[in-house]
Amino acid sequence: MYNKFYGFRENPFSLLPDPDFLFVGREHGAALNLLELAVLNQSGFCVISGEIGAGKTTIVRELLNRLNDQVRVGLITNTHTSFNDLMRWVLAAFDLKMTSTDGVLMHRKFTQFVTEQFKNGKHTLLIIDEAQNLSVAALEQLRMLSNINSGSDLLLQVVLVGQRELREKLARPELEQFAQRISIDYFLKPLSETDTASYISHRVAHAGGKSSLFDQEACAQIYRHCEGVPRVINRLCDLSLVYGYAENAPAISAKLVNAVVTEHKFTKSGMGEDIADPVALKAIPVTNSKKETQESAMITASQKKQNEAVQPIEVKAQPTEVKAQPIEVKAQPIEVKKEEISVVKPAQPNEQPPKQEVSAEPREKPRKVAQVQAAK
Repeated sequence: MYNKFYGFRENPFSLLPDPDFLFVGREHGAALNLLELAVLNQSGFCVISGEIGAGKTTIVRELLNRLNDQVRVGLITNTHTSFNDLMRWVLAAFDLKMTSTDGVLMHRKFTQFVTEQFKNGKHTLLIIDEAQNLSVAALEQLRMLSNINSGSDLLLQVVLVGQRELREKLARPELEQFAQRISIDYFLKPLSETDTASYISHRVAHAGGKSSLFDQEACAQIYRHCEGVPRVINRLCDLSLVYGYAENAPAISAKLVNAVVTEHKFTKSGMGEDIADPVALKAIPVTNSKKETQESAMITASQKKQNEAVQPIEVKAQPTEVKAQPIEVKAQPIEVKKEEISVVKPAQPNEQPPKQEVSAEPREKPRKVAQVQAAK
């Protein structure tokens, strides 16, 4: 919608995790470096947690881009409380066909696969996203699965990625043995105000726009309303660009950002009462819901122009009712007689049929002839 107006090659603030737009700030850079180091050192369990929309999945996607062929990776994004369900997803993540749904047989098949990879000089990396949804029992079984590793040889490495609840769950007493096997535990914090401004500038420039499109005051307001959460920043920046496009604004100011916040009741957790969690929105979203949101924003931002365009429509609808009223006006029979004789004046018994449009002059000719004959 606004890409051409601001010179973008693509949408700079998509809600989908895209490693091409990854901003390696202090927080995200540290998390990515720790993950990459853990894979190189073949650490056992790694945990990356953070708030909703903090950029955890984007970091994982970037990690996958950096790994070489010596690492066999399986990624699970659909987590389940049952270990049997989890094992089915583990086998599917590594493209292993299931010959049985029995938990013991599935465990044996996966063990054989991991052992074979190790013999071929590769190690297996299992990444589980949204891991906060795993039950305590499933996490404990996952720990038992890591017993494949023996001695100094690491056959299986597990990375758990999830929200804050994952960290809280792993701190339970019944998961103490699991927690002891975690070599890296990093909590991804929101961006600072300085990093927020750099993050916005980075994404705008990467999409082909001017890095100064959002001025410093606008970036400060965005940080205040979004509290440094990247996905929330993307949503507010996207709406601000829609408003800017509707008003032909060459740059995004703090005044425009505040107008978006006011009109849409924008908060960190959503916009208004009907906006769902950003995670559900991206299936926004990213799409019809997003399109409707942008169109709604344009209508609100250009309300004056829209009102001017709508008002003539209401005025044009009224003449239809006015035209029907001359029927009651009988004071002008001559004008009505020629144009609306079939509607205005009911037919009289001695009146000629409507199809014979006889003027006043033909009716007077017989009278003149009668007068001449009388004179003779």
